[in-house]
Amino acid sequence: MKALAQEISHRPEVQAAIQRILEHTQVPFPSITYSLFDPIENTVSFFLLCQDQPGLGTFFYEMVKRSLPGKPVLFFLSQVDDTNVVAELEMRFQSRSIWEQVKGHVEVLKHELLVGLRSPYHANRILELKGMTLEEKRIRVQERVAKTLQRFPEKFDYDFFSLMQHYFIRSHQESLRFHEVRQISENLAGLYQLKRKLIQKIEENAERRHLFVKVKRRWLHHPFGSRQVLGISVGLNFLREHEIFSDKHLLKAIQALIPGVENFPESVYEYEDGEYPLLLLYMEIDSNEQALLKRELPLVLKGRVEHLQRPLFMPRNEEEVMRHVVTLGGQLKFSRDLPQIILSFHGQTDQKLYFTVILARVLLPHLESAEELLDHLDHLHPQVERVKKIGMLRKKYFKEALVFKVELHLTDFLRDDQSVDLYKARLYVLKELEKVVGEVRDYNGGMISKQNEVLSALHDLLGAEAQRHSLLLDNFFHALYPVEKRSLVPPQHLKTFFTFLLEVLQKKRMFLTAQEDVFYFVMEVAEKAKLLEFIERMKFSSRPVQLRLTHDERFFFGLILEKDEPEMMKQLSQFSI
Repeated sequence: MKALAQEISHRPEVQAAIQRILEHTQVPFPSITYSLFDPIENTVSFFLLCQDQPGLGTFFYEMVKRSLPGKPVLFFLSQVDDTNVVAELEMRFQSRSIWEQVKGHVEVLKHELLVGLRSPYHANRILELKGMTLEEKRIRVQERVAKTLQRFPEKFDYDFFSLMQHYFIRSHQESLRFHEVRQISENLAGLYQLKRKLIQKIEENAERRHLFVKVKRRWLHHPFGSRQVLGISVGLNFLREHEIFSDKHLLKAIQALIPGVENFPESVYEYEDGEYPLLLLYMEIDSNEQALLKRELPLVLKGRVEHLQRPLFMPRNEEEVMRHVVTLGGQLKFSRDLPQIILSFHGQTDQKLYFTVILARVLLPHLESAEELLDHLDHLHPQVERVKKIGMLRKKYFKEALVFKVELHLTDFLRDDQSVDLYKARLYVLKELEKVVGEVRDYNGGMISKQNEVLSALHDLLGAEAQRHSLLLDNFFHALYPVEKRSLVPPQHLKTFFTFLLEVLQKKRMFLTAQEDVFYFVMEVAEKAKLLEFIERMKFSSRPVQLRLTHDERFFFGLILEKDEPEMMKQLSQFSI
């Protein structure tokens, strides 16, 4: 390939080439034309005449080279006068068949060249779509980052370059390949702003969780076409040493709002700061629910930070087991009495949960033996510890006590924050036992069973809202006091109570009171200890249902009252934030 620079443009061969270009370009600037030479040569030449501008030669050369499956054999760019330049690029192809195919594409290429010459913005975009190499793309991103620093020195500092380099190293190559330079630069700028904002908040209050979310529309440019996606940037700080938050936690939170949505794994990028306990996370999903995610995602995310915990070691008290055996045996007084069960948590490892089951029953003639019963529970891996006759019923039927341990897969009972839901695990064991033994009396779980019924009804009433805020709803329910009233409050009242809590969490109002058939009060509390001391001194006509919820390192208090007490509400409001 020949490259002829401006300073040798006086040479005869260059002057001849310039004259040839001028003969082919008899239209207003910028002007591009082409010549399909004799097919024996299998060549095509593009001629350019236009005003000089930065990057002109690179754009012209790269556009033609990337668009046509040939080899450049001649290229030059030369000054015609003070403002105008001419250029020629000749491409040669390996065979006549390729040359014939190219003939049908040169007019399209000519149009793309004209669009790029009229607009530097479109020139960059066209070059990207034509297959900019990753190294070229990194250089372009670096140039944009440098320009951003120059234009906005009050918003960006030189550690912006460190974030950029970290992104180049840790991000997936496919993410760089399928995104425009402009979008990559905008994503980096957005993440950098999240980082600065988090650092500012951490320095103001390091004991509180800070979380920020940005949702932007983005484009993926694949070889088979382009598609619009949503880019989600999340920034949060850690409060404890063994906290974890990853793309899996973020995706589960999004799926709680948009069931079935999936992310693009190659788009995931994570950044953990070395000086401050903060995390930046970026992900793209196949969805158009931008408004929903902007509104709901920050609240849903705050309860999903995982806390690593060590496995428990809790040796069992055998004296307590024997006392339970005697107690259950005493409950069997008639042959028709239901089997009695005490079901208690035994321990956990990083993968398993263990429960101890004490089963007492009347051994009627038609019943299966203990060994046969446990064969039906093989999926729970029962380990028999004791089978014992504990007396006779009317000198006719033996009473039998069976003590055994079962194990469950821990991952089946993880909540959204990765904590273990022992209530759910216990209920599962109970249901599996009932499939084998039949109806039983849950000796130590009567109140738990009733509470589960109320909580299930509350989930049904809230519908999609319960699905979006399932973790918060469970924590809300188990933060109601006195404990015995959790199973007595009508689910409709709890629905209203929870809805008010959501409004306070979203900062729509500082505190709320409302009247239906009862009175509700919810607020975020500034001084928890003083408030609880104040409540203890209060004299209520009847014990109200109280909400004492710690969420996102903040304390929320609420009441359900049978009558309006405006003076007390006024005094309570002084504790709100």
